[in-house]
Amino acid sequence: MTVISAGRGTCQRGLCRTIELHFVICSVIQMANISVRLPPEIEKRLEEEARLTDRNRSELVREAVGEYLTRRQKERMIEGMRQAAKALYSDPEAVREGLEAAEEGLEDWLASIDREERAAGIDPDEKWWD
Repeated sequence: MTVISAGRGTCQRGLCRTIELHFVICSVIQMANISVRLPPEIEKRLEEEARLTDRNRSELVREAVGEYLTRRQKERMIEGMRQAAKALYSDPEAVREGLEAAEEGLEDWLASIDREERAAGIDPDEKWWD
C-alpha cells in the first residue's frame, strides 16, 4: 500500500510553490507457518539469544534455517565438484588433454593463479578433492 500526501507552501513574493510528497510503503510477506519441537536446552539457548539481540524467536529460527540451507547447498555443490575432479584425475585421457592445454600457453595463467592462491594462504599443490 502506498500513501501519498501533498502539501503546498509559498516562497518569497509568492512566486514559487513547493510540493512535499511523503511515501509510506507497507508490504505484507506471506510466510508458511510450521511447528518445530525443540529440546529444552536448545529452546533455552534460543530464548537467551532472542533476549540478548532483542529479536523474536521466529526471526532467529528463520535466519538459522536459511543459513543452514545455504550451507548445505554449497556443500553439495562442492562435493559434486570434488567427485568430478576425482573422475577426471583418474582418467588418463583427461589428464593428457589437460596437460596439452597447459602446454598451449596456459602456463602464465596457471602461474598467476598459483601466486594468487599463495598470497591468500592456500597451498595450490594440495589436492582439495582428497
